[in-house]
Amino acid sequence: MSSNPPDTLSSEKPSPEKIVFLCTGNAARSVMAATMFADRARALGVRFEVGSAGTHVIEGLPMSTRTRNALSSVGHSNPEHRSHQLVASDVDDAALIVAMEPGHLKYLEREFPGARSRAGLFPRLVALLEADGASGSPLAQRVDAYGLAEIGPEPEDEVVDPAGGEQPEFDVSAAELTLLVDRLLAEVAPAAPPVVRVASLVPSATDLLLALGLGDGLVAVSHECDHPQAQGLPVATSSSVGAAGVAGGDDPGSIDAAVSAALAAGDALYQTDRELLAELVPEIVVAQEICDVCAVSGPAALAMLPEGSILLTLNATSVDGLYADIDTLADAFGSVPRAAALKTQIRDRISSVVKTETPAKMLTLEWADPPFVGGHWVPELVELAGAANVISARGEASRRVSWDEISAADVDVVVGMQCGYVLDIAVQELEAAIAAGRLTVPAGGVWATDATRLFSRCTSNIAEAVEVLASIAAGTELPGVAVRVA
Repeated sequence: MSSNPPDTLSSEKPSPEKIVFLCTGNAARSVMAATMFADRARALGVRFEVGSAGTHVIEGLPMSTRTRNALSSVGHSNPEHRSHQLVASDVDDAALIVAMEPGHLKYLEREFPGARSRAGLFPRLVALLEADGASGSPLAQRVDAYGLAEIGPEPEDEVVDPAGGEQPEFDVSAAELTLLVDRLLAEVAPAAPPVVRVASLVPSATDLLLALGLGDGLVAVSHECDHPQAQGLPVATSSSVGAAGVAGGDDPGSIDAAVSAALAAGDALYQTDRELLAELVPEIVVAQEICDVCAVSGPAALAMLPEGSILLTLNATSVDGLYADIDTLADAFGSVPRAAALKTQIRDRISSVVKTETPAKMLTLEWADPPFVGGHWVPELVELAGAANVISARGEASRRVSWDEISAADVDVVVGMQCGYVLDIAVQELEAAIAAGRLTVPAGGVWATDATRLFSRCTSNIAEAVEVLASIAAGTELPGVAVRVA
């Protein structure tokens, strides 16, 4: 089986019930679902034997980069996974077989007909478990009562296949599977502790809360929170300045001028919806104390705090600071086991990054009009990727520089990571700077990245950011994530 191994059994405990997740050729959905379920069950102290298998796979292949990144986006990893072709021993003793599409059920009917009565499509299985009123009963006993072999598939029961898509399609699939896995666990695991209601006023907090499995209590987010699982939640913040880097957005020079004028006048850049927070009554509100220009600050959030709410602030300006933020959230919510697993996942993934033999001299641009060089955690990520950071230094805030200072620097590669930019517009802005003679193209090129996803906040996907920088240093494009502009 390709999932994490079950916990060691003692002679005094019954054997854990077995759940198998099925997929087809690329196996993305099955390994994501199996990994999520195994990790979350382990964090809850619930024992299951969990596996994943494909109906038409090549044995022994690692998961794809997109699958790995999508898993990371929801706080999980499974570096030891290898693809596995379904065999009889996988399903013979399974209490539940979770399929993603009708073809998997047809395959079972043909190849393993005795297992078909324990198999169903994921959304339908979850709905049946939620409706039977038998939570706490043995899973195999509940499944046997459903008559699954007689239930035909409905279109709405299929889990969307990301195969052939780009990273966003895989991320959406991971978010969908996360919700299904949590609903499945809610039915087969002991009752969870009461949900803590939380409002996140900063995207990094939303990312971390969801990576720690605390999304059930999320009642509001900021206007900049873009995690797939946060979509549709009430928005508790807004900005008094426009946005650059998106279709129809303002030009970066105008944004910089507006921000500078607001700060000089002592005006707030962000507003918090006090009435909404009072209506939602969160027990915890999470803000940040790193940058007043980036999101609602801790002091501003404190002034808007509903009576009885507790304020937590995130302060990470380094990788170690990220681990401290994870611990801060975990301690407040009592989710320490998941926190330890998340930190281990990030550390292991960073340590496995393949670096170039000769460190590339890398300059990072967080803004291009006027130019700002990357600060806070960005220089550290450059170093972890095996490159040498140029102009800025580890631990320093992002700062304004001149184009002359950039031109005079000894640089091998320039990486654009303009804050808040979508990739296409980041490319256009860098091309314009080159065409105008402001930005010189070094030997290693000028690159544009998906900065919002990778660099604009210190969050759970920081290891992916290191991998992308290492890929750029090696001259390798990652479509949709990092492309060479010139």
